[in-house]
Amino acid sequence: MSDGKSIEELPLDAFVGPGAVISVVKGGGEEVTAADLEESGVVVDRGDILMLHTGWDEKFETDEYNLHPYLSVDAAEWIVARGAKMFGIDCITVDLPTPLRPKGFNFPVHRALLGND
Repeated sequence: MSDGKSIEELPLDAFVGPGAVISVVKGGGEEVTAADLEESGVVVDRGDILMLHTGWDEKFETDEYNLHPYLSVDAAEWIVARGAKMFGIDCITVDLPTPLRPKGFNFPVHRALLGND
């Protein structure tokens, strides 16, 4: 993806620091929205490393794993607006699950996050 830095271009301090964890329980193919993140009540400060727990890690190595919850574009924008310096999720990708992607899918959540370093 050409909208952001590759891992070797990031400074080491990008991977270390205070953080926050938000838990949002969603089913396979369900969207995690900005409202879900906001309603969690978890404070995300500028420079935090934000981790999203959906519980999907428990499905790793099962047939269900590839039909995971995903971030909406407004959720990605919410993360960027709060200045999180790193984001992680317990799914294979932040974008729409592969089985649900239309032809020409352009990874809008990846672009929103990576395009903002």
